[in-house]
Amino acid sequence: MEASEFKVLFGDVAKAHGFIAAHGGWYRETPTALFVLNLQKSNFGNYFELNLKLFLGHGLPGSATEFKKLVKSLSGDIFRRQPEEYREAFDLDAATTDADRRSLIDRMFTELVDRMVSASASPAGLLRLRDEGVVYLLPMAEARLKAG
Repeated sequence: MEASEFKVLFGDVAKAHGFIAAHGGWYRETPTALFVLNLQKSNFGNYFELNLKLFLGHGLPGSATEFKKLVKSLSGDIFRRQPEEYREAFDLDAATTDADRRSLIDRMFTELVDRMVSASASPAGLLRLRDEGVVYLLPMAEARLKAG
């Protein structure tokens, strides 16, 4: 699969899960956070890494330049990559059909991304994901969540 084809496939799944494409990434606003997804092409192989970034208490930036910085540069208050069990979907050389690749990405959204978006509605939700090992919280982000 070509990189451009993969980005379209990924974008279709992201859109189906409520994300909007903008400036090379996808975002979804919640009342308490901004969730940003960014595909990063590897320099070491023919695959992508998915950067999942959650910016707490952050709305959509007012300018394209600020948003592009969120997508491309900043890591967010909570950052993680796709779990290992979904890595095959992001490997463009993997011997998998487009339908299987789409299904695996969709499952990742359902099992991980949608859970993170839902949990971001409250500090308790994100702390629960930390306790379950779904996300790692940097000390500053954890202190902010615990402060309420």
